[in-house]
Amino acid sequence: MIITPPAVLHAFLSGLGILIGVALLVVWAKGIGPGDERADELELRLARSLALATALVAIHLASWPLFYSALVSYVPLTPGAMCVYGVTKVAPSLSGLVEILEPVSLAAAGTALITLAGYRSGSILCPARRVIRHVAFAGLLSTLASGAGLVFDLYPKGGREVTCCGMVFSSPTRFTAQTAGLFLGSEAGRLLLPVALGLAILLLACQLRIVLRPSGGRWRIGAACALALVHVVAAVLALFETIAPVLLGWANHHCAYCLVSPRHWPSLGIFGMLLLGLSTLVPLWFFWGNRVELLDGDRKTGRGWLVCSILSLVAFWALVLVPFLRADAPGL
Repeated sequence: MIITPPAVLHAFLSGLGILIGVALLVVWAKGIGPGDERADELELRLARSLALATALVAIHLASWPLFYSALVSYVPLTPGAMCVYGVTKVAPSLSGLVEILEPVSLAAAGTALITLAGYRSGSILCPARRVIRHVAFAGLLSTLASGAGLVFDLYPKGGREVTCCGMVFSSPTRFTAQTAGLFLGSEAGRLLLPVALGLAILLLACQLRIVLRPSGGRWRIGAACALALVHVVAAVLALFETIAPVLLGWANHHCAYCLVSPRHWPSLGIFGMLLLGLSTLVPLWFFWGNRVELLDGDRKTGRGWLVCSILSLVAFWALVLVPFLRADAPGL
């Protein structure tokens, strides 16, 4: 096992994520028996669930980027690793599971938080038990994600030699190139960045429309959710295929994992990943719970979350494009 400060901090947050996830499951389990609950008991359970869901969002907002920070700290200690991609090959199945579960659990925790807040404000009309079951699902995902992260932190990594990312992302048959070519054909390399930027502008306009005119915006939330999903795919492909070679200075090296390093100024690395995640997850939070009513019943809360998504989207592309355009400009 390799011990570094980011890894220790990530392991600590993973332990907290497990405890809070189990606590949410316990809150749910205590209410699944037969019989009606008194109003004060139900209100107490909902208040506890709201506090735990808030803590869960905060934990995963920190533990997701910290996971990659821990991977960065492992790079100089892992023989053959050029970037965090190499470190993930020490335990590929386990690290891949964490990479998937962390954003998924953050999405579930955010949805649970918005659902609880909307229910307690009176803008969501549904049975309380259904709300608590929804929160329990977030607790289950948090337990799985944090458990996988803790196992990865404790997994023995010292002395294992891995393959450099250049073996994968410099190949013309790399997965990202094939995926981009599937949608955009032979001009994928030239079209990816404009397409991603166009989707970002559409997502921005859609969310601004919801913020400025919340009423009657149910279909707009659905459109924002769909745009967010398509945009994140296009943005990630653009990072690999178009942006990474320019910022890294290697024309044939298409590894966005190399951007997650203190040596580079590419979309601010881990911070940029978090910004892209927030701009994607917030529309999903509203769509998943079908919480358009929250915008009508509690406009301040709804606008606050969507403004957070808008600012994250703008900040992500600003942090990507500024270094990209300077690196690509002649004479700079």
